[in-house]
Amino acid sequence: MSHPGSKKAVTTLLREHKKEIKTLLVTIQKVILYRKDCIPAEGMLFYQKAQITLRALLEENKPLEGKDLNYFHEVRGELKKYGGDIYPQGFWTENAEVFLVAAIVALSIRTFFFQPFQIPTNSMYPTYAGMTFEVFSKKNPDLAKWRAFSRFFRLGTTSYRIKCPRRGEIFLPLAMYDKHPTPYGGLLSYRIVDSRKWFGILPTKLRSYRFYVHNIPIDVRVPLEFSLDDVVLQALYPKKTSWSQVLQGDIYRHIQYKDSKAYFRTSIKKKRDEALLEFDILTGDMLFVNRMCYHFMKPKIGDPFVFRTRNIPKLAENDKYYIKRIVGQGGDVLTIQDLKLSRNGNVLDDCLAFRKNNAQVPPYRGYTASGAFVDGEAVEVPDGHFFAMGDNSPYSGDSRYWGPVPQKEVIGRAGFIFYPFTSRWGIAR
Repeated sequence: MSHPGSKKAVTTLLREHKKEIKTLLVTIQKVILYRKDCIPAEGMLFYQKAQITLRALLEENKPLEGKDLNYFHEVRGELKKYGGDIYPQGFWTENAEVFLVAAIVALSIRTFFFQPFQIPTNSMYPTYAGMTFEVFSKKNPDLAKWRAFSRFFRLGTTSYRIKCPRRGEIFLPLAMYDKHPTPYGGLLSYRIVDSRKWFGILPTKLRSYRFYVHNIPIDVRVPLEFSLDDVVLQALYPKKTSWSQVLQGDIYRHIQYKDSKAYFRTSIKKKRDEALLEFDILTGDMLFVNRMCYHFMKPKIGDPFVFRTRNIPKLAENDKYYIKRIVGQGGDVLTIQDLKLSRNGNVLDDCLAFRKNNAQVPPYRGYTASGAFVDGEAVEVPDGHFFAMGDNSPYSGDSRYWGPVPQKEVIGRAGFIFYPFTSRWGIAR
């Protein structure tokens, strides 16, 4: 520890006093600028003289002591008379500029450099993952609390535990026999409802499924982009691999109407407080979109790119951000044959996803000739546009159905997956 009279102690004290003088000079200037209409003439004269004196003290390059230290405290006391909210500073006043600058920097980075983006669906699987799920059963019991917390931290899980309010048979809502089909398809019927997220601050929309246990309705709400079809199949029919196996035979004798909607009688009965559904939803990949790269280079075939849907006619009602892969640009002619995607007569091989899809290397399933490619049709990409397709072609809504992407709507290239912490973490492929 330095002795009070040592050279090191004097140097430290000098540094502290110089810092305090500089801070006081900045504060005086702020008070003069922001509150000059409230300060009388004698006050303004005092502050102007104080600025001259304090600058002279800085040039002397020695710690404050004696009359100089007293004068320093006198100036601080005088500032309190007319400082208002500027001096003495409270927490918010003192840090307002810091918060404002931080917000401006964050918005600037998001607008011009790297924009965070969350992948909601599995149209780009297995390159990127949207929301996935894990069903719990007697053979796969619920996780211990510490492990559940670890999964929440690493994978962003949201847990759903729905119990039966009474003993009875389970009825499932069927969209295929419903008079009002669901907007995004699927076997199970649901409604789109308004809700809020982030502690009730931001509006959002959810899917609301209504099940019945005997005659008691149970509503289960999940994110709009998430389907409960596979969750219910795995939870109630663990030995079945598809709904077609469940619904085979004379299905009409299993149909019952409740509230004017078609329900499937499962013949599965549950006890009171027994689990109807127990599952976790794992968040989709979150990545940074490189907004700068396309200012210096043109988008190329094979790029995973993010774009807005506002000027795509069939998607204009939903102004959202989508991520797909560029498979064609203006003037290109695209064809799909035998699950292989070709551009201008050549099978695409510009990136790994193209090669694996065209070779149907599991879990890649090849390219489906649907939408614009049905019946072997060729598609020519108009000038100033890109043709976008998902790597998970059989389950991707893309340019085959809603058309090409205008070049002006391109936001940037997928850059870095920063969450969750899985094998996909790192530079986006």
